[in-house]
Amino acid sequence: SDSQLLKGINSYRASLKVPALSENKNAACLAEQLAKQFKGQQCTNTTGSNTVP
Repeated sequence: SDSQLLKGINSYRASLKVPALSENKNAACLAEQLAKQFKGQQCTNTTGSNTVP
């Protein structure tokens, strides 16, 4: 479940001595808004011409 995943991630973060993450009730809404912004956009490489293959 999602709560078990968050608990596991936070356990790992605690071992690294970094702050725990918390559940965000608006995360799904934000993800949906971002997905709408990128819908229909082509995938392109915007890193420039000097990208190492």
